[in-house]
Amino acid sequence: MKRSSAQLLLLGTLIVAESITMARPIDSTRIKGAALFHDYCLRCHGESGTGSVKISTNSVWVQDPSALVRIIAFGARGPSNNGMGYHRAMPPAPYNDEQIALVAMYAMQQIGKRDVTITADGVRQIRRQHLDSVRRKLDRKR
Repeated sequence: MKRSSAQLLLLGTLIVAESITMARPIDSTRIKGAALFHDYCLRCHGESGTGSVKISTNSVWVQDPSALVRIIAFGARGPSNNGMGYHRAMPPAPYNDEQIALVAMYAMQQIGKRDVTITADGVRQIRRQHLDSVRRKLDRKR
């Protein structure tokens, strides 16, 4: 009787221990970023960046994450990295600062294979810097 009780206790302990190790916290940031990526970016770029507009080999993945934030926030057009030019321009994503941070982090993790942290405040600062830069360029042309 003692032996079967001990075995049952051991078995129960193993089951509980296994369920604890299998239960991982849900990363809501990644889930939200994935949903945004799937809603807007997936149709052109595909899950791993190899869609009709291939971005998986783009140098943006090794640059500072602010480069990706600028592309998502303001769109992209002009010559590509290989000098061939884009066959389509990418429009700015219709996202607010928090959403841009989420989708940029997801893309950096999923496609760029980099674990970065991007905040809504960081996106707001990048937007401000970019717009200030554009204003300075326009002022010089006048």
